[in-house]
Amino acid sequence: MISASDLLVLMKVRLNALVVFTAAAGYYLAVWGPLDVTDGAIACLGTALVASGAAALNQVAERDLDRLMLRTSDRPVATGRMSSTTGGVIAVALGAAGLGALWYAANLTAVAVAFATFLIYVVIYTPMKRHSSLATVIGAVPGALPPLIGWTAAGGALMAPTPWALFAIMFFWQLPHFLAISWLYRDDYARAGLPMLSVIDRDGRMTGRQALVWAAALVPVSLLPSVVGLSTPAYAVGALILGVGFTALAGYFAVQRSIASAKLLFLGSITYLPLLWILMTATKVQQPVAVPVSALPALNATLNATSAILLTIGWFHIKARRIQTHRRFMIAAFVSSSCFLISYVIYHVQVGSKHFPGTGIARTIYFSILIPHVSLAAVVLPMAIVTLRRGLRRDDARHRRLARVTLPIWLFVSVTGVIVYVMLYRIQWT
Repeated sequence: MISASDLLVLMKVRLNALVVFTAAAGYYLAVWGPLDVTDGAIACLGTALVASGAAALNQVAERDLDRLMLRTSDRPVATGRMSSTTGGVIAVALGAAGLGALWYAANLTAVAVAFATFLIYVVIYTPMKRHSSLATVIGAVPGALPPLIGWTAAGGALMAPTPWALFAIMFFWQLPHFLAISWLYRDDYARAGLPMLSVIDRDGRMTGRQALVWAAALVPVSLLPSVVGLSTPAYAVGALILGVGFTALAGYFAVQRSIASAKLLFLGSITYLPLLWILMTATKVQQPVAVPVSALPALNATLNATSAILLTIGWFHIKARRIQTHRRFMIAAFVSSSCFLISYVIYHVQVGSKHFPGTGIARTIYFSILIPHVSLAAVVLPMAIVTLRRGLRRDDARHRRLARVTLPIWLFVSVTGVIVYVMLYRIQWT
């Protein structure tokens, strides 16, 4: 029998309160008329369920590590009070229920963003934690997406500048926040063998510098809502004051590198964020101008071209045996291709398919490129995910065998994707 307390721990209810808060704020900021409280509440519930499902799968995957750390050793899967199979089933059910709730109360764009959040957290961030301190940066991506889920659930355009301003604020805020946490629990992370920056950087100089740099960078980023026309100048003044205060705490931590200064930075981070969001919602003004859906084909072609360039650069780095740099370019290519996939789905859900207007030899060339492109695109997605996971887990022999096949197919799909979009939509970059 599963106890209610174990279920709540598995779902990380307390931590996911932040997810609900930012998703609700994103939903409210996208509404320019009467607020549908019922749909908004269901959308926030759906977001929370997706986040809980991802957190539960994380606990299942990391049960061996959780047993080694004092602060996680009493988690239900780690202790054996709940089997990994039961935990996995509950996790998948939570994620599916959350996506279903978003589909019912919102739209497929919100579902796509939530599903991307789930995948990045479970498939990329979770395994990467065991192998690289860069996992903290990667983990900030799914942590920054809940406001976009709320924004799109309310009908806001994903390609407007505003939701990405909200994303940027959450992304930059998470880095000093988590660096403070990692310093507080560095002994726990070291006990589990996790290569967190605070574990690798024994004297803390790099940890302190990074916390300060990310907090300082957050100051101009936090002003973006006023820049894009979402909030009044009063917000910018308040955000600037809050940002300077938060940066001062990060600077103090960078100098002291003590438990006390890390606690102060952590407390400052969890005070700063709600105050910033409250200020933002209180000073909301006019609706920002969205990028039209007609611009998405050009964006899709650009994302494909970006993936092709990143893959090519990554190939040169692996030939030169610069493995860490190669890994970074492969992750960037995967992110670019994932963004393309999300944009592709959004466009075709809203617009539908477009028939090729050309005739004669142009039509023959187009379909001779399109058919292998579509066929191989369906094949390369799972291959890219498996290849990336093997690389992050440092399963080098199996990774290399699959990568030799995945890379050329992935590169072919990216290059032909650009050609297909240029031919179909007559794209001209100006």
